[in-house]
Amino acid sequence: MNELIALLKSLKVPLLNPKEVAALEQLEQEWRHWEERENQIMPLRIEAEQKSAYAAFLDDPSEANEQRLAVLADPLLTGKRYALLRRAFGELRCRITAQAAVILKPMVTRVREALAAEHNRRLEKAEPVMAVKQAQAALDCINWISNSVSRAIAGKTDESPLKLAGGLVKE
Repeated sequence: MNELIALLKSLKVPLLNPKEVAALEQLEQEWRHWEERENQIMPLRIEAEQKSAYAAFLDDPSEANEQRLAVLADPLLTGKRYALLRRAFGELRCRITAQAAVILKPMVTRVREALAAEHNRRLEKAEPVMAVKQAQAALDCINWISNSVSRAIAGKTDESPLKLAGGLVKE
């Protein structure tokens, strides 16, 4: 990855503008929020949630606390509810990742084209093998990022937006 960044700096390839970076960072925040919510709703937490609802009802026998206790009363149904919520949170993260991928795609295309041209230039000029290998390694890296972006646009991954950028945006 360091070779990729160094080569891109030397080629002066534009990456993301500040507005795009801000949008990615906002998407990252949303993605992390839903990941945290998913982690909070774990099947292992059902018993603790039931005890909490029970205690809350005894402390304050209001309709709201009674409703919460009734909703959490059956551990099997609560587990199914949690499973549905976890799946929904995962879908939300996939959508957020797809939005990030749309922002990243033009930059990845620019980078891939510049790296391919540089690799071909080095081959044509018969530069030392290590220089050609450096360009090929950078090209391989951006192709991997490009494939990740394509999977995200298709909704087939829920990687975080900054992870999807593959180090081209500082985390």
